Amino acid sequence: MFAAGVLLAFAQPAQAGPTSELDEAAAQALFDEAMSLMEAGRFSAACPKLKDSLALDPAIGTRFYFATCLERTGRLASAWTNYVAAADEASTLNRRDQEREARWRAEALRPRLPWLTVVVPEAVRGAAGLQIRRDGHAMREAQWGAAIPVDPGVVSIEASAPGRMPWRMRWVAREGERATIAVPPLAAKPRSASAPPPARPGVSPARWAGYATGAAGVAALGVGAAFGVHAAVMKGRASCDAQGRCATSSDAARLDQAISSARISTATSVIGGALVAGGVVLALTAPSTDAGRPVGVSSQLTVGLSGIAVRWVVR
Repeated sequence: MFAAGVLLAFAQPAQAGPTSELDEAAAQALFDEAMSLMEAGRFSAACPKLKDSLALDPAIGTRFYFATCLERTGRLASAWTNYVAAADEASTLNRRDQEREARWRAEALRPRLPWLTVVVPEAVRGAAGLQIRRDGHAMREAQWGAAIPVDPGVVSIEASAPGRMPWRMRWVAREGERATIAVPPLAAKPRSASAPPPARPGVSPARWAGYATGAAGVAALGVGAAFGVHAAVMKGRASCDAQGRCATSSDAARLDQAISSARISTATSVIGGALVAGGVVLALTAPSTDAGRPVGVSSQLTVGLSGIAVRWVVR
């Protein structure tokens, strides 16, 4: 039976604080149903019920079983956090047996935890409105540079700031691994080419389109240069040989960042050069007059990991 043996110390969920009678009854019903599911080995179905029971009635036993359920479903960091919390609550209530059991579980789990450190250099911190997110959740500044346990699986790190290109990286966390991810400087977003003043009589729409295309190309070249610098910096910091074999997982992460930035740099530089060349050709070969009709041209350059798009409107 699942609840036999060492789990007998938590056979009844000891309350850590007062709750309403209705909440208590609902919490008990959810707890009982979750225990039946765990007895049947259906841990994925049991965990949400234990979580809801814990929200209604923060009982030590419920938290302990919730941690056990999380552990059995592979969410090791979440399980460790709840074991530690259960031990602390038991210590406050002078429940020594429960405290010992929960701390033993937490310590036994600790060597299996993946640990991630997200480093935000001072140069990056200066960006106004900077936000760092892990798996979609904002990381407080106090967490930057600190080793934090994470659940095994894909971990997503994102950085964003107003007026700057967003940055994103994924790390596959495995049991017992440690990794450090450094957030690179966020490149400035290329500004949409300003709409030129109304064309004077004698300037054709095609020529203004050439000017706008050239401006978009210059912006793309700037983005390519920024990513190229970042690629060089990250490659220099990675201790890897010519075959891509790296000394540590942190070095491998840096090399991956360098490769991604280099690819973006190459693509933006090539396309930027093509846009500049095309703009020059279009401006030089366009008719010089358009029956005196005023012309307005607007262009927009969009750069992303999936590609580059240029759009202009002649009116």
